[in-house]
Amino acid sequence: FFLFYSYHTVSGGAVLVALVAGEAALEFEKVDPVVTLHRVLGILREYFNCK
Repeated sequence: FFLFYSYHTVSGGAVLVALVAGEAALEFEKVDPVVTLHRVLGILREYFNCK
């Protein structure tokens, strides 16, 4: 996930998009969405120093 983008102004609600490209995107398609969710939340927690 090389970029996170907030679409709240476009969608009218809380929407956060994580961009994935290249070989990582191909691997991403094979991963269970629940696993992906936990990975993204872990990245965001680390980035914002949350526990």
